Amino acid sequence: MAVEALPRRWGEGLLFAFSGVDGPSGPQALIATALRDRLGFAFPWPGDRELWCESRARLQIHPQVVASDWVEFSCQPASAPPVRLTYLALDACTVVGETSALLPPRSASRAAATTEVEGCVAHVDAAGATLLATAPAGDRRRFAFVYASSDVRALVSRARAALTVDVEMLREAKRAWLARAAGRPRAELLAKALAVMKVNACTPTGRIRHCWTTPDRWPHRYLWLWNSAFHAGGWRHIDPAWASEMLLAVLDHQRDDGFIPHCIQPDGDSTITQPPVLAWAVERLFEVTEDRSFLREVYPRLVAFAEWVRENRPFADEFGLYTWAHAAESGMERSPRFDQGAGFAAADLASYLARDYEALARLANILDRREDADRWRARHREIFEGTNYHLWHDDLGLYLDGDWDGTQRREPVTIASCLPLYAGLAPPSRAARLLERLRDPDQFWTPLPLPSVDRRDPAYAPEVGRGPVWLHLNLLIYEGLRRHGEEGLAAELKERSLAAVEAWYRRTGCLWECYDPDDVISPRDLDRKAHPARGRGGTNVADYHGTAAVVAEWLMG
Repeated sequence: MAVEALPRRWGEGLLFAFSGVDGPSGPQALIATALRDRLGFAFPWPGDRELWCESRARLQIHPQVVASDWVEFSCQPASAPPVRLTYLALDACTVVGETSALLPPRSASRAAATTEVEGCVAHVDAAGATLLATAPAGDRRRFAFVYASSDVRALVSRARAALTVDVEMLREAKRAWLARAAGRPRAELLAKALAVMKVNACTPTGRIRHCWTTPDRWPHRYLWLWNSAFHAGGWRHIDPAWASEMLLAVLDHQRDDGFIPHCIQPDGDSTITQPPVLAWAVERLFEVTEDRSFLREVYPRLVAFAEWVRENRPFADEFGLYTWAHAAESGMERSPRFDQGAGFAAADLASYLARDYEALARLANILDRREDADRWRARHREIFEGTNYHLWHDDLGLYLDGDWDGTQRREPVTIASCLPLYAGLAPPSRAARLLERLRDPDQFWTPLPLPSVDRRDPAYAPEVGRGPVWLHLNLLIYEGLRRHGEEGLAAELKERSLAAVEAWYRRTGCLWECYDPDDVISPRDLDRKAHPARGRGGTNVADYHGTAAVVAEWLMG
């Protein structure tokens, strides 16, 4: 494999865990994030553990591979040959590695009780037990870090067995996944995206009967409706069978009335939904697989979900207008659109549903359901008319959410105003005016397009959902630009997006949930869902699956 296809950037917060691609991922798997100041990991699950290798000499550190389940450093002493430090995820509950006397492995916990078991260091608390074992291997040293929810003594035999694993063979098996990036444009960025996609892939767990994906193994951990649709878009170019599985995992939790929950956990489902984008996802997957049997299996469920949205999210009995029942249903719950609640005619929900109607019409035609196709086209026309009659703001030249009487348009101006381009809801004259707004560098065509809130709107803030760029929404607008013949603008949007993601990957080692549209603030410093200084909220999410999937979509599609 070409060496340039290996991800090589170490950065605080990047994810490390065993992937469901390689075997059972387990409901209680070890999940780690990279430490800031040491060559090792913190484990938010099972909680408050750390594993690192501690230098006994001054070393120059050169990352050689930084994937999601394989990390390797070349460590250069002042006057001696370099030594290699390797971490590998062996299974869901075991990390193995090789090091040298210059970098002995260490583990610690501030909360769990520390004890010694048969010469191994163990940390035990209510979440379970972790154990670090070491053994010589020629002039090197092997180590194994294992976890179990109970019975610390059983860990010793597991750790001893892990110490005998053929590390070279394990390394080569993980190398094969990254080989897909070799020879492609932006090979290292693509390899990083593949690593992020792999770490966020899980095997069936409890009530989740199919292989599934999560936005990020930490902090989200669970299965989310619309995220899965975007993940499938990238996975269809890597492993279409996995893409099919992750969509089935969502559809498995559909109620008899057609409702699909927005979040699915091993012990229960949420009571709200998320944007109707599943038919769009299936349509795109079919472009690659041409699998009619899968289409026949899922089509009735896609129909049931579309009908549920139509019947349960109408706005004020107006045909063609729809509303979110809760801000979190939109996937953009921190948007200033929802500062006064969610009860308005939503331009984005109209767009998502209209685009899914288009997808359903195409799928129906493939399945020779001509009457169905006619019905979906009529439904699309219904939303087209409702959106253009009620939500178009002629003075501003864009679509805005609508209030109760259908005459007052709601500001602020957000990325939702642009989504009618993606859904075929903007007639040519209005599309041209909307494109003028989109191209304005003071509004949406920022150094990194497209901000989630108009850059000059008073509601704009460098906080996730209130201004920063989501790459999966850029993908939708990219599709909208292409359907309106704006190939050059679409290509520029794609290039600027990839260039910014690549630049920040090289600086931080991570792919992030959101990015600063001015391309100045590090993604690491963007607030998420309220400023931490106010005692709540958190930071931008690192190694985010949605961003990785769009990178793979654009570089492999």
